Amino acid sequence: MTSLVQGLSGNLWPAHPKPLPDELVSSWIVRLARANHLPLHTFCHLEWPGKAIWNRDIDKSADVDLLAGLATRTATPFHRVSETTLKDHIGRIHERFNALGNTPWVMPVGVYHRVRMNRGLGYCPSCLREDDIPYFRRQWRLAFHVTCPEHGAHLRDECPVCRSPVLFHRVRSVDAPLSVCGGCGFDLRQAESAAWLGGEMIIRRARDLQVRLADAQREGWIEITGLGVIPSIAFFAGMRALLVHVGIARRLGRFRGALRDELGLRTQVDTSQAPIKRFERLNARQRIEAMACVQWMLEGWPERLWDIARQSGVRASDLLRDFERPPFWYEQAVREGLGVAATSAKHAERRGAQEWLARAESETDYPDEVFGRARACSVSTGAGPYQREPVWPSSSRRPQRIRWQDIDEGRVCRHSIVYWIRTRLAAGYTQKSVNRDLSAVYGLLRSTGKAPWRWCIDDIALWLHMLEERRSRSHGTCMHYLCVIRSVLRILPKNQRLVRVVRRRFEQDLPGRCGTLVRAFPVRRICDWEAPVPEPGGYGSVATPSAVPPKQPAFDDISDSRPGKAVSEPFERPKRLPAVHNRCDYCGCAMAKATKLYRNKAYCRRCYNRLFETVLCAGGCGRATRAPRGVTEALCRSCRVQGRRCVRCGRLTPRAGLLTDAGAACPSCARYFRDPSVGTI
Repeated sequence: MTSLVQGLSGNLWPAHPKPLPDELVSSWIVRLARANHLPLHTFCHLEWPGKAIWNRDIDKSADVDLLAGLATRTATPFHRVSETTLKDHIGRIHERFNALGNTPWVMPVGVYHRVRMNRGLGYCPSCLREDDIPYFRRQWRLAFHVTCPEHGAHLRDECPVCRSPVLFHRVRSVDAPLSVCGGCGFDLRQAESAAWLGGEMIIRRARDLQVRLADAQREGWIEITGLGVIPSIAFFAGMRALLVHVGIARRLGRFRGALRDELGLRTQVDTSQAPIKRFERLNARQRIEAMACVQWMLEGWPERLWDIARQSGVRASDLLRDFERPPFWYEQAVREGLGVAATSAKHAERRGAQEWLARAESETDYPDEVFGRARACSVSTGAGPYQREPVWPSSSRRPQRIRWQDIDEGRVCRHSIVYWIRTRLAAGYTQKSVNRDLSAVYGLLRSTGKAPWRWCIDDIALWLHMLEERRSRSHGTCMHYLCVIRSVLRILPKNQRLVRVVRRRFEQDLPGRCGTLVRAFPVRRICDWEAPVPEPGGYGSVATPSAVPPKQPAFDDISDSRPGKAVSEPFERPKRLPAVHNRCDYCGCAMAKATKLYRNKAYCRRCYNRLFETVLCAGGCGRATRAPRGVTEALCRSCRVQGRRCVRCGRLTPRAGLLTDAGAACPSCARYFRDPSVGTI
């Protein structure tokens, strides 16, 4: 938007008011547009053409270009402009900020096109009336700001006339103040201050907690009696967990009911029907009641939390389940009052356990299981119908240290797999995915009969070909299985104690062996049909195995006996096309998968878009297809497979089981076209 007045530089807008204290960037942009007597969307299109602004939550998603334009056009320092967004709270109330999704403590507005579906912005009618220029504050977007710190009344979050959320950017008039409702035109300054009918003690406790949270946000730390100074991020994380437990957690219904009965509250969120899963989605009344309950617990922390939890039968795991890394002050309080102390086993219990083990003629990995103080988590090993093995002790007490020099190679192998499982779980993999990957590891162990430090290239190659040939595993499945084995080979050498035990007891170099296997099996060459099966006898050899009989050729001694065909010379084997194309045949660039196969040549996406153009199918179907430039007659996929017959049996083959240079083979005949040198396993 250029200047229309001669003599001006054009860098500033004709009217460029500065942001007011604690003003939202959306409120400031609307004021700028109306100050220049332009419609809001016209103003934004002239300054930021093509940028999506009002179909986003601009208070959260404002990028550097938009903020830099505001700073340049209004002669405002950039740091002051950035303070108008909600990103300024990073490091104080939340650790990570999601500009296009849910963020802790920030109420979502629920953008649908240019309409706000949720009540994500509150307001105080008294503050709007007292402002010389009405505007909306940043603190009104935060979920813990439920009351006005100046007037004491709790904030409204909707228009009292049409019950719609605050939509000040939907007002078309350029002369209307920001306090006008975008749904019905009602001036929000005329709304009465919301009256609280739930008791003065409830609103007072909610206000006290709001003041405490606001102080922690401003200072970056807070001091709690008995705990000392706590960083604001840890304090806000614990407070949000308590508010979720009190407000909406479905599994803590008894805990919530006991706490609300203690304070005399009766209304609450219907979690069985309302799909509310976040504290920020609650309305103002529900957030006030939840904050009052949490403040009541903080007044007698942590004894009141323990009393309510014991009264309702809530365990420590229920209060810590929502955390990946619980705040230290919150976890300390929960475990101290609700944790189960470890008790030592009595002499009679030990003697009874020894007698039971003698009768069962078995042994256990973790002695605590026998005494009943710990229970091991289990995963499916896949070594039978359904076998379960203890993997991870569920109690906080560590199991007894294993004497590696006293156990055999089988148990060392088992504990090495346990170490791999623990590492995968700690890396963020789910229990379901670990169980699935464990079946591949046990499959290789059963196939080779060797521990991981005795695996060789021949063992893994034979196992992969067995999966592809005998068990008919797909290429993607074999690739995933090999990725699992590679993860085992990379993780085990990180256990230095296991490396020392394997070197001393079994005279094997675990890091060297694992590194050799990882380099020998890159992921892109899994189950290559042209790769010969290694000979089991030699480490690193690639000869055809002599102990395994090769597959009989399909056409060496069998003539073509299809109806209408004369007996002729032995049929010449068509050459199987490569299953994986790692490089483009035109530009030579590497690719994971070919975008187009045309006349046995593979093309990458870039070459396909550049060399192929859209033409009409020559088969008469009326569809469009893509062909190389200069080729006017081309068939679409439907016309290409129509009438296609198998090169061996002659049956119609709309879906090929294998592609050869002579044509397509049906799924039943595809097995006859595999390389005879590969053999069968």
